[in-house]
Amino acid sequence: MRGTPADGTDPRAQIAFLGPSGDWWLRTGARGGYLAFLPRDAYSVQAFTSISAFYGDVTLTTSRTFDVQLATATSVTARA
Repeated sequence: MRGTPADGTDPRAQIAFLGPSGDWWLRTGARGGYLAFLPRDAYSVQAFTSISAFYGDVTLTTSRTFDVQLATATSVTARA
């Protein structure tokens, strides 16, 4: 799996692939790209920068490109 998260401003992102066979966390390079060697499986995908985020699902059956489209996020603080 390879790809680029895109929010138009910040090329650095953290990406998590969460699945039954394990969880994989990675960071993009300075230009925003990533390369991950993952087992074939279905994954929940979480990606974020300091100003944007993405949550979604992907199923891997072959090698593929997965460009993450990040959306502008809002910081929320809660008190109990």
